[in-house]
Amino acid sequence: MALVYFPQGKGPMLPRESPEIEAARKGADPNRPMDGEDPSAQSPDVARRWLRAYAELESLEKELLDLLALRTAQMSQDARHEAAETNFPVLVSQLDRFHKRLDFWQQRKREMETPARH
Repeated sequence: MALVYFPQGKGPMLPRESPEIEAARKGADPNRPMDGEDPSAQSPDVARRWLRAYAELESLEKELLDLLALRTAQMSQDARHEAAETNFPVLVSQLDRFHKRLDFWQQRKREMETPARH
């Protein structure tokens, strides 16, 4: 049973999410920008910053998927099944998210570098 705290003069406050649940929730949002990321930024330098960050993260996820595939090939059927049910979907989801954000910033950079027509 979870405790619910009532601050003086306020309604109930739900217990905080555990860090792993919060991370899963954040990671599941394919359009969520990273902390500090401003999609409306107008500077090509800002676009380059986020292009680099998302390229690094996309590369990391690809490496993790490759490693997971190598390791699970050597595991028991039960362990492989669990990895396929839990680990792979999370990594694929993150890879997809980072790829979409990378595409977004590539488009934003092109828009910033294209002279406005009058």
